[in-house]
Amino acid sequence: MLGSAIHNGRWMPAAAEYVRRYPPDLARRPLWLFSVGLARVLGGPFERWSRNPDPLPAVRDLLSPVDHRLLAGAFEREHTSLLGHLVFRAMGGHYGDHRDWQEIDAWAEGIAHRLLSAPSEKEHHRNQPAATE
Repeated sequence: MLGSAIHNGRWMPAAAEYVRRYPPDLARRPLWLFSVGLARVLGGPFERWSRNPDPLPAVRDLLSPVDHRLLAGAFEREHTSLLGHLVFRAMGGHYGDHRDWQEIDAWAEGIAHRLLSAPSEKEHHRNQPAATE
């Protein structure tokens, strides 16, 4: 599982760099991605715009993740500047913890179930036909 907060339609630089640096490692196993921000809280065009933050389209093409989730985050007044506060309030935003823990727990349980029911790597290799020359 790999994810990042979204700022200005992009994952945080460290998360984007991690994806660029380690694609072979990430491609070896099932990968679930998530993005966290206020787009789900604000809705409308903000939510549609945040469903594909940079570098997500390239990551999907490169790594074929199992799923991507856009999750709501927590946002407090002290997290932003005066200008950010004014813009956020003008967009109808409200401060607080907007995370939906039931949704997050259900998603995590679904991932765990899938991983636990998947054949192990040893079983996968044991069930493969032997290579012939």
